[in-house]
Amino acid sequence: MIELLDFLRQNLKLAILPPGGIILLLLLGHLFGRRFLGRLFSWSGLLALYLFSIPVTSDWLGHQQTPYPAVSGEQLLARDVQAILVLTAGQEEHNPELGGAARPNALGVQRLSHALRLHRETGLPIILSGGAMREEDQPLALIYANWLEQLAGVEVLATEERSHNTRENLEFSAELLREQQIERVALVTHAFHMPRAMLSATADDLDFIPTPFGLADKPQAADDPPWLRWTPQSSTLAHNYLLLHELLGTFWYRVNH
Repeated sequence: MIELLDFLRQNLKLAILPPGGIILLLLLGHLFGRRFLGRLFSWSGLLALYLFSIPVTSDWLGHQQTPYPAVSGEQLLARDVQAILVLTAGQEEHNPELGGAARPNALGVQRLSHALRLHRETGLPIILSGGAMREEDQPLALIYANWLEQLAGVEVLATEERSHNTRENLEFSAELLREQQIERVALVTHAFHMPRAMLSATADDLDFIPTPFGLADKPQAADDPPWLRWTPQSSTLAHNYLLLHELLGTFWYRVNH
């Protein structure tokens, strides 16, 4: 039953999120041709393509997913935080310059960079959470730990290597934290991912302090013309995919709790 629900969730995600949802609307428009439904689907697809490609939409979606404020290293120390827990985000595979080895993907590097800054501000140890993406792969936590050690000379305190989603990240990390006798930890992930992560932080005996980055409320550059926020951009389409993915993920987690 669980496997069926995961299959349905993955395929529903592909059908709804851009660009898959947009392509589906355009295909339906082509299928129905010049009839009313055909025109409705075609214009809906074009409208969706425009809306999900402009920064104004990205700003609005981002604000829906950033209820937690930024936290400084000084604030973490004031709250007696004992460690920094980083949720991994994926990998880039088959890198020739690394002898074919995997490394953290762009989102993962951003999370590690934020955790590294906090580590250097506070001296708090880093814990990584993330299992293998496939059975034959190395756990993400180990890939990220190697990256930290090689590029920054920082050894992590511990790695959680069994999880395959955000819920398992927090569930299995809770077990690890108890083993390490850690009761209060800074939870590091992107601001748009933090609501889903905090929904999964259900351990009553542990205190997870949300420590997001990449908050949506960034001022517009002074030299940027206002109309630029309404101009389609390919990077914005990719960012809106992430934001919509998290909105759907948060909804799914709420329904299943």
